[in-house]
Amino acid sequence: MMKVVLLNDTSKKPHHGCWTVISTINKLVCQKNGKVVYSNRVGKNWQKNKNFLYSLQSADLVIVNGEGTIHHSQQRGLDLVKIAKFAKERYSIKSVLINASFQDNSEEIVEYTRYFYSIYVRDSYSQFALAEHGIDSKIVPDLSFHVGYNLSDKSADVSAVAVTDSVFRKTSEMLCKFSRQNGYRFMPIISYPKIHTSNPVATRIKRYRYYCMRALYATLRRLGFPLRYTSLKTLYYVDEYDDYIQVLSSAGFACIGRYHALCFALKTLTPFVALKSNSHKVEGLLNDVGGLQDRIVDVNDRGEIKVEAKPFSHHEIKLITSFVESAKLKIEDMFDCIMSCTHESNGDSRL
Repeated sequence: MMKVVLLNDTSKKPHHGCWTVISTINKLVCQKNGKVVYSNRVGKNWQKNKNFLYSLQSADLVIVNGEGTIHHSQQRGLDLVKIAKFAKERYSIKSVLINASFQDNSEEIVEYTRYFYSIYVRDSYSQFALAEHGIDSKIVPDLSFHVGYNLSDKSADVSAVAVTDSVFRKTSEMLCKFSRQNGYRFMPIISYPKIHTSNPVATRIKRYRYYCMRALYATLRRLGFPLRYTSLKTLYYVDEYDDYIQVLSSAGFACIGRYHALCFALKTLTPFVALKSNSHKVEGLLNDVGGLQDRIVDVNDRGEIKVEAKPFSHHEIKLITSFVESAKLKIEDMFDCIMSCTHESNGDSRL
């Protein structure tokens, strides 16, 4: 059994997209005769994590979950890519970068990225950005596409409109206001924190406190008290992934401000318009699906958005269906490759 160490485990984030990504990694590693023996959670510096460093001593492979981290020369992106050089030189362990976006990075990040045995990016824009530096990569869509959705379960209300939040705080506030003014369903992709502690009593107390605060915010809102967005948004949380995707798919149209919500809209065939994010990941995804770039909308200088609901054309449905079906196969093929890479000859890359 191959022992895998995972870097950038985002499963503890209260985010439905992060949950689908990490659950897919754990599931497919297990299916390919491997085991994730240690996961370094997002935001925790692996270079100072004694447990992570200890786990490397007996590991066969390091998997780095790139997600939306390695862009615009962020320090946390640099911290992630440093592992490939360290693992190779200290322990002769291969590292693979998967589920990544790559954009506008420093030469330092580029040089560390060269140490990865193989690289899988989520879109062609990221592949082109790496190719400009002479680094090969393969395109495999975001891992959230591996979590299936049965279209026979879809029962949409064509008059219902869903609106998500955004990675940008001000845009999220605008989208929340926009949805409330128009009677639309606001549904942030984040939810309440997954509260788990080693003490069952402490866990119950923290969960009870959370639900009490949520009830208080709801009461204050009914009484007409103004709420800050940070409090108001909790009233719209959909706490479980299955419920979230069911609510989204039941809408006749969606205004999407989150990348993973866009992934969910595609696999549930929910018509949408999408806002740009903090990297080219939205444009890259729609470009790779093919012919959907005109569904990107902008927020004007006054912080307003104009949304024109329009159903998918037959051509768009064909493109989306083909993309979603092939995405799952590409994800499984990727894990076949990375879980067998320790049997390959030692080299910087086999791509």
